[in-house]
Amino acid sequence: MNIIINTSTCVSGGAVQVCSNIIIESLFDKNNNYFYILSKEVNDYLLKQYIIIRENVLLFHKSPANIFFRNKFKNIVKKETKHFNANLIFTVFGPSYVNFKIKHLVGFADGWVTHPNKFAFKTLTINQIIYRKLLTLYKLFYLRNEKYIWVETALTKNSLINKLKLKEDNVFVIPNSCNPLYYNLKIETKFDKTSTKIFILTAYYKHKNLEILFPLIRKLIENNYINFQFILTLPNDCTFIKRIKSNKFINNYVINKGPLSVKECIKTYEESSIVFLPTLLENISAVYLETILMKRPFITTDFIFSRNICKDSCLYFKPMDSNDAYNKIIEIYHNDHLRNTLIEQQNKISILNPKIKFDFYLNIFKNIV
Repeated sequence: MNIIINTSTCVSGGAVQVCSNIIIESLFDKNNNYFYILSKEVNDYLLKQYIIIRENVLLFHKSPANIFFRNKFKNIVKKETKHFNANLIFTVFGPSYVNFKIKHLVGFADGWVTHPNKFAFKTLTINQIIYRKLLTLYKLFYLRNEKYIWVETALTKNSLINKLKLKEDNVFVIPNSCNPLYYNLKIETKFDKTSTKIFILTAYYKHKNLEILFPLIRKLIENNYINFQFILTLPNDCTFIKRIKSNKFINNYVINKGPLSVKECIKTYEESSIVFLPTLLENISAVYLETILMKRPFITTDFIFSRNICKDSCLYFKPMDSNDAYNKIIEIYHNDHLRNTLIEQQNKISILNPKIKFDFYLNIFKNIV
């Protein structure tokens, strides 16, 4: 098969990582031919892993989500891929915003569209709520004519079927996986009580609820828990980091490492005693899967999307409740048996290998073509 992998709409967050993993696996596939349409962000992520695609590639610094760039994007793609004779275009995460004339498989993983909740909306202003709801309609409008869609969870599949009246057999579920470097590691399950590092691996979005750190850190200090540090991975010029640095009371208990490579993420997991994710909305966060593979005690918010993945392998706290988050941290800090039990539960969860995941994609490609 001649397959075009289109990542032009993937410009941030976990989508960039998923695209990278798919492209890496495709480079090992000698039975099919590939043409790559890359966003700048996906290309940059590949470069950090020393992966350079030199042939059959288009690099875009703008997304076709930009209505003023869309026609130009379409014309460039049509011209440059004309001689490739593609059987299928695989838009990793859409909508693609382009009506391709050949078979098209599009991925979708926007929780704001499929399963928003009142807590996530609480982080937004009225104008932002209106924008979000309009954006949902906009995305659904462009998805409505897609025949084949892949998603990462049954929750997303059921929502899209209900919203778009799709045929169940045309919506494929393939769970997320991690970067290949996370597999087959020798992990030490240590817990450092003298200097407890709490790792928060996330970009900054309002629904990630990083603002909970302010009351949470105050409560830890007030109760004389001062031998901890929260590790963040945000750009140093991020407004949230500037707020942290301007607060001398909080700043001493936060280290910002900036965006990390995969190897740096693994090293930071290994150095950390707890992984903490206060998110209010996810599709399927890679942090869930990485934490399970890295055998670290994990605390996250209590939602169906987190329980479906993590099951009994972590502690859940009430969304936006800093007191409950504090209680869960202290519980893990003091309870050796609990930590061991959580790791035992992690061992029971199977995380899809990226090679096997790519084989699932290939089977879908064959069925569609």
